[in-house]
Amino acid sequence: AAELVWRRLGLPGSSEPVRTNPRRLATAGVLSVAALFVNPAGARLLAQPFWQLGQTFRAFNSDWQPPELWSATWWLFVVFLAGTGLAVGLGRRRVAPLLLAAVVALLWAGFGSRKLMVFAAALTPMLLAHPLAGLAGPRIGGATWPTRGAALIAAGTALGIALALAPRTLAGPFVTPMPVRARAMLAQAGPTSVFNTYHWGAYLTWQLWPNSLVFIDGRLDPFAERALPAYLRISSLQPGWQAELAQLDPEAIVLQTGAPLARSLVAGDDWRVAHQDAVATVFLPGRTGA
Repeated sequence: AAELVWRRLGLPGSSEPVRTNPRRLATAGVLSVAALFVNPAGARLLAQPFWQLGQTFRAFNSDWQPPELWSATWWLFVVFLAGTGLAVGLGRRRVAPLLLAAVVALLWAGFGSRKLMVFAAALTPMLLAHPLAGLAGPRIGGATWPTRGAALIAAGTALGIALALAPRTLAGPFVTPMPVRARAMLAQAGPTSVFNTYHWGAYLTWQLWPNSLVFIDGRLDPFAERALPAYLRISSLQPGWQAELAQLDPEAIVLQTGAPLARSLVAGDDWRVAHQDAVATVFLPGRTGA
């Protein structure tokens, strides 16, 4: 819409005629607004990407962290950007300054957050659709079997790359060492409430739910107001953490082996070590032999 206004006003970089249909643009806008009321979150959905800005707990959400430098995901994004830039450069159509500024902002956001990287990769070609249309491409005949076969191979290759690079934290150790043995032990013990290390919540829930419920997982939205502050106070051994943990009354505790809270529980009298390996320690109420 901004580009349409820019070109209608005849501002710099808008020498080419406008082909955007304002009615279609308005229809898409109305449908987008209507979709908000279908979503259970309603209009709050628009604020979701921004409400974490400036919050200290945002550091606990790995999705908002920059992509790891030189990783496979980082390289794919760089290659995508290089290919897009080359296609625009070889085209015959100019890019409006306002549109170029929007693309630069998207790319800056993509390199600043893994969550926004996918958004930037999906939206950049859409914003550059008009300049990219000026690129002279090869003329392919009708939908012959060779053409269909090539398209199928390309789609299969893309799907294979996606599956190969997808995180497998729910199935087993991949990005971060996960408590494989601890989770198996809890599945046999059958506790109904578990106080757990923050970044293990989803992994534990994947197998233990609905028989067992974790205290917290990586979804900041439902935990930011109460559960996350309580987790930080307890795990960092702030004054009163014993009473707060006792008030939660968990039936099991799963922590990283060697964590400060784990060492404190070992030295105390209220919890016993039911399982321990190099990754995780499982505590159950009561001392051994009690």
